[in-house]
Amino acid sequence: MSFASRRRVGVTVLFGLLACVALVAPACSSDGTVPANDASVTDTSVVVPERDAAPPPIQGSLRVTASVPLRTGEDGTRATFTVALATRPAFPVVVPIASSNEAEIKADASALTFTADDWDKPKTVTLVGQNDEVADGDQQVTISLGPTSSADATQNGLRAEPIKVTNADDDSAGVEVSPPTPSAITTEAGGEARFTVRLRSKPKADVTFALSSTRPSEGRADKTELVFTPSTWSQPQTVVVKGQNDAAADGDQAYAIALAKGQSVDATYAAIDPADVALVNQDDDVPGFFVSGATPSARTTEAGGVVTFTVRLRSMPAALVTIPIASNKPEEGMPSATELVFTPANYDQPQTVTVTGQDDFVDDDDVAYAIVLSPATSTDAVYAAADPPDVALTNADDDTAGIIVSNPSPSATTTEGGGQTTFTVRLASQPRADVTIPVSSSNTAEGMVDKASLTFAVADWNVPQTITVTGQPDNLLDGTTAYAVVLGAASSIDGGYAGMNPMDVTLSNRSVCSSIVLAGAGRIAVAGGVHPDIAGLNAPKHVEAWIRPTLGAAELGILNLGTDTGGCGTAACGGATFRLNMTMNGALSLDVSQGGAVSSVMVPSDEWTFVFAGFSPATGYYVGRALADGTILRRSVSISNGITRSSLTVGQASTIGVNLNNSYFVGAIDVVRIWSRNPSDAEIGARYKTRLTAANEVGLVHQWWTEDGAGGTTTDDVTTQPSLVANGTWQSICPP
Repeated sequence: MSFASRRRVGVTVLFGLLACVALVAPACSSDGTVPANDASVTDTSVVVPERDAAPPPIQGSLRVTASVPLRTGEDGTRATFTVALATRPAFPVVVPIASSNEAEIKADASALTFTADDWDKPKTVTLVGQNDEVADGDQQVTISLGPTSSADATQNGLRAEPIKVTNADDDSAGVEVSPPTPSAITTEAGGEARFTVRLRSKPKADVTFALSSTRPSEGRADKTELVFTPSTWSQPQTVVVKGQNDAAADGDQAYAIALAKGQSVDATYAAIDPADVALVNQDDDVPGFFVSGATPSARTTEAGGVVTFTVRLRSMPAALVTIPIASNKPEEGMPSATELVFTPANYDQPQTVTVTGQDDFVDDDDVAYAIVLSPATSTDAVYAAADPPDVALTNADDDTAGIIVSNPSPSATTTEGGGQTTFTVRLASQPRADVTIPVSSSNTAEGMVDKASLTFAVADWNVPQTITVTGQPDNLLDGTTAYAVVLGAASSIDGGYAGMNPMDVTLSNRSVCSSIVLAGAGRIAVAGGVHPDIAGLNAPKHVEAWIRPTLGAAELGILNLGTDTGGCGTAACGGATFRLNMTMNGALSLDVSQGGAVSSVMVPSDEWTFVFAGFSPATGYYVGRALADGTILRRSVSISNGITRSSLTVGQASTIGVNLNNSYFVGAIDVVRIWSRNPSDAEIGARYKTRLTAANEVGLVHQWWTEDGAGGTTTDDVTTQPSLVANGTWQSICPP
């Protein structure tokens, strides 16, 4: 069909189903589009091609006015156009409005209704761009108007030319990787960093990114891939990166978590390679040494007490590391090893060193010392010459300066007969110089030491030195006398020993005695005759002795000095008897008789008593005893008819210990003396326990000191004249 001509009409008309929509333009093109430069229109003319056949009746039309080009945006940008009817309808007209892609653009109304009252009033339609979150570029959407619906046949079924609208895309394909938190640093102690990954836009299919560490020995991610789906693309996925410990002192090391190129059927994302995440793993390995404290304490002892400590490296070396070990005072403590060797395999395994205290025998108090760990040797430059800390220790002293004195042996008693005892002296600790200790006796009359001093050298300090003490006679029957060996203050340049004063050694010197004990027919005979000094008519005579009588027979003879050399023994022969008797009632008495004259001094039994008797030309016969305090009890008898014999003898014709009636003394006798003069009471009381000699006692003729007795005989201490022969038993029964 061809058109012969064109014609203009005064209103917008629709021929058949094709309407020319005035889009603010003075005219419509023959293809229904609107020139781009058209600005507005107030009276739209439609050019209708002529046909050979007559045109159909004129019907109503839609007037559409809009700015061109029309654009919305996914960010919510809007566009508008207006719609009105070209002619008044007889009935209401409904104009449907539809978008070809509501995911891109939506109209604010789905239909417009015009009536006969407002048919020519333009109604605005607002188009709103929709965000689809897909990076799909700008999208063109068609807005359709019509077909109208109306009871007015001229207005029913009308359509306007579709309106082309562009929705600007605000989505761009890409991957958002957050900075690591709390920082881009991990640590070899396991310190972590986190980052998140998400897509910038919704993919058309699943997108997978592989994860890997550029240096797994420094840090590793907690997952090996990230998968994003069209439904989860916008949800950030967290990646946790944990630092790895490599045990080497290599400083802080840079590494990265690499995100590989995307894998997806969505070509846009398949071409995206996300940025890697740069990190630094902080080194916690520093070259050095862990040296533990000593256990159980930092004290060894001179008794061999030990302590231990351990050593290990702080980081793995690249080669063997050797640490020399020594004590700075070997005399105080010694380590169990001279070196420690660490390898890359055992560097972190503690090696134990045992330190044993050493005994030096010197009182030097507690001494501080150290186990010295010398600088290491290694081909690893990091450890070469690295110097571990030393271990400070103290060795507890178990030595105390002192002087050790043993107990006397065999006892703490010497004897006046020259009996000895010994004791030893040594030092308790080694001195720093010679130590000299003076030695003396507190009473040289009782005991004498064999050396005046002791000297201990540094080398022989613990060798005991012996002191021998010898008892000395003092000529006193004084039993046991206490004395001491005095150990004076030590002299030395060693301040620990200088002035130290050891304990003295307390001893006693015992009078050595053995008494003659008579029983039954026992007697003591004076052999060898009588000293001529006591012979002669009316010459002074005196005898004394210690006696300890024992109760026994009715009458006991103790001392019997007779003048009868012819054996008569009675007054009829002109002789006199002088004896110690026990009377029938048990009382002991000394008596002198001539024709029955008796004078008595009571003597106790079972006690030592010093008794004496004698003849004085001036006073006659006398008897007596000495008390313990030196008091003298004396009795005397005068004989009226004188002495007919020329001498008083003690010897062959007379014995000590038996009277003339052959009654025997039972008891002990000791220290018998005979004098050629009559001592005074004062002399007797002062000396009765004294051992006498002729040199210091005038008139002492005989003295039998029975401590010298051996084999039944005691030697006369004054002369070489008669011995005292005992027909009895020698026993250790000493007078007081």
